[in-house]
Parts: sequence; structure tokens; C-alpha cells
Amino acid sequence: MRWPKLLERYSLVRRPTLKVVNPRVGTAIIPLDHGDSDIFFQYLTNKIHSLYFEGTENQLTKIIHKLRDDQGFTIQKMKTSVGRGKERLMLLHLKFPNDVEIRRLIKIT
Repeated sequence: MRWPKLLERYSLVRRPTLKVVNPRVGTAIIPLDHGDSDIFFQYLTNKIHSLYFEGTENQLTKIIHKLRDDQGFTIQKMKTSVGRGKERLMLLHLKFPNDVEIRRLIKIT
């Protein structure tokens, strides 16, 4: 195993993770790196899943802004609010050039 992978795996810095809950299949936990915004986009466009993001709000906004540059959509609304307990909620409204709109609620824990 290479040094950067060893340091990344065993360091104290936590990577953001995406917890995807699907009632039919179950729960999947996906660690996100810098180049994994496409994986996040696939789950964002699927309507069956509920999304939980474990990380900071700043990390989530960086991923969304990188997706905006890659995919070419506009962000209509990206608003965060306080949920129950320690979690925060992000209301995300995206609009694509072909008039397709996506509205998702992402729980940030």
C-alpha cells in the first residue's frame, strides 16, 4: 500500500461520508474523496434514496459547487436549517439546462 493511502486511512482527519438509505435495498455508507462528486451526483438524482451527509457543511457545499461546474446546472436554492438534535438540514433545489429540476433534503450529521 502506498504512503498517501496509509496516511489517509489511519490519520485523524475524517473524510466526509454519504449514508444512503433505500427501503428496498438497505443502507449504504460511501466515503467520499475529492474526485467522488460523480457518485454523489448519481445518488442525488435518484428519488428513492434519502441522503445523510456525515461531515461539515463546508465540505458538502464544495462538493455541490464542483458538481455545478462539471454538470452545468444552476443552484436555485441551497439553504441550511437546524433539525432535531445535532443534525442540520440542507434544502437543495437544482435546475438543469433541459428544464429538469431536482429538489432534495440532505441531513448533515
